Amino acid sequence: MSPWYYFISILALLWNAMSLVNFYYQTFISTDDLAKLSSQEQILYGEYPTWISFLYAVAVLSGFVGSIGLIGRKKWSQKILVLSLCTVIPLMIHHVFFTSVIQVYGIKHAIMMPMVVILIALGLVFFAGYSKKKFYQWN
Repeated sequence: MSPWYYFISILALLWNAMSLVNFYYQTFISTDDLAKLSSQEQILYGEYPTWISFLYAVAVLSGFVGSIGLIGRKKWSQKILVLSLCTVIPLMIHHVFFTSVIQVYGIKHAIMMPMVVILIALGLVFFAGYSKKKFYQWN
């Protein structure tokens, strides 16, 4: 197994660990922290229905578990990463098109991060598939 494989896998794990932290912060934001946000950001927080929080949880947990699977060269990791991708896409669509995020942060910020998130999730799915084919030592 080449060093670049582990380097990418560890970066994926760190990326998804940061996503878990972000999920926790956004989901369990204290009223004090919410009060520190601008009024527009407070309204934005209220625009996310419960089902979006569920998708968000599935996306970050499956991305994190899939990344652990990559490090352990587990065959199931690609399927878990596909699940993450399949939840990230509607999550990001909702974020950009069904909230006031563009008005709050501007179009550049509102579109760039969701595109990066989708591209990374897609890249990890392809990376897992490529690695399974190239390196035959997967469990």
